[in-house]
Amino acid sequence: RGNSYMALQTPLFGCGGNSDSFYAAGHKSSLEACEYLYGLGLAAYEYECTHGVRLSNAFCASLGKTARDFAIHLSIHAPYYINLASEDMVIRQKSILHILKTLRAAEQMGAERVVFHPGTQGELTREQAMENAENLLEEIIFQARQDELLNGVLLCPETMGKPGQLGTLGEVLRLCEVADCVRPTVDFAHIHALTGGRLTSTREFERLLLKIARRLGEEAVRLLHIHF
Repeated sequence: RGNSYMALQTPLFGCGGNSDSFYAAGHKSSLEACEYLYGLGLAAYEYECTHGVRLSNAFCASLGKTARDFAIHLSIHAPYYINLASEDMVIRQKSILHILKTLRAAEQMGAERVVFHPGTQGELTREQAMENAENLLEEIIFQARQDELLNGVLLCPETMGKPGQLGTLGEVLRLCEVADCVRPTVDFAHIHALTGGRLTSTREFERLLLKIARRLGEEAVRLLHIHF
């Protein structure tokens, strides 16, 4: 699994997390990842906080420094526990805290994007789930701005691959219309799974990119964050 995005019309390719080959080469710490990726000719690294944000300030600062030293663009994946659609107030509050903690880590390490999964539909209708997600995202953005955590950092909801999850491309684009600081993460493998294997031609990929451009503008495509 990797990610890329197009900044200044130059695609940047990199890794999400650390590969088996990273550890096979004798590396043990994610602080060595940027130098390792640089040696492979790659230029992006997505740090995974999938099971919680448990990072010290010193670790974030060190990762940020090595990223700058080796010209690696950082993004960070927020915990999987986030569910913006939930009506459970405990889950909603924890979702807010997970994203705010990830934003704080992103700021400390100089990461440019925070990727997160929007949540699940549960027993709600699709529309109820989306309305809940939009409202909670607005609340998160308000709090993040109060805490000055959105200076140059984008929130990037990800397209998902299971029917019970929020995160069709249309739903992600709808979340992106909540605020300018929200931009999509397009996981083409997830879309391929959700559509029963539809992404088999150049035309299908073009169709998705055109849909993004129509909803969010061509700049959103040019700066698109991708998992593949």
